[in-house]
Amino acid sequence: MQVHGKDSFSAHVCGKVCSAKLIEDKLTWDSGEVWVRAQLAETFNGRWAYNGDAGTVLEVRGGCIFRPDGSFVKIVDQTQDTLSILLSGKMVTGRREGEQLVWDDGAFWTACKDPEPECLLPGLEEARAAEAESHAGEKGNIKLPAVENQDLLGIGPPAPNPEEEARATSASLEDVFAEQTAQA
Repeated sequence: MQVHGKDSFSAHVCGKVCSAKLIEDKLTWDSGEVWVRAQLAETFNGRWAYNGDAGTVLEVRGGCIFRPDGSFVKIVDQTQDTLSILLSGKMVTGRREGEQLVWDDGAFWTACKDPEPECLLPGLEEARAAEAESHAGEKGNIKLPAVENQDLLGIGPPAPNPEEEARATSASLEDVFAEQTAQA
């Protein structure tokens, strides 16, 4: 094979010299044949727990593996059921086996399941249904009950405002100081 620049080459194929040029991500041969880059299935895209530890999750997307700290490693080779990366100068290959990615260095990753869609604010759907039922036959808008002490994901109390937290901390320190002074 002989390279003729950054986007063209020629090669001996079956005793004949064939030339090709890369044009708009397609390989166009001098015979008029055009090769299109195959798009691999995104079988590896998603989140993976390192060695089964749900606390250490890596993400595969866009031809890269993203570590928990935000750094990433580029995938250098990929087939339908394997992917390879350079790790500390050594080629390491992982093979998909069901819901696991088993690496030839002994590590294994387990696919993380995406959470099932659910109501973001627990109890809101039931409250809506109960409110609608109690107003059956009435015209006008239905007022929904307020949902208190929920963050946007419905997980728990909202994170405190830093200013409010500072006031609360200084107030509690004043109480402790006053209590210690009174005991002395």
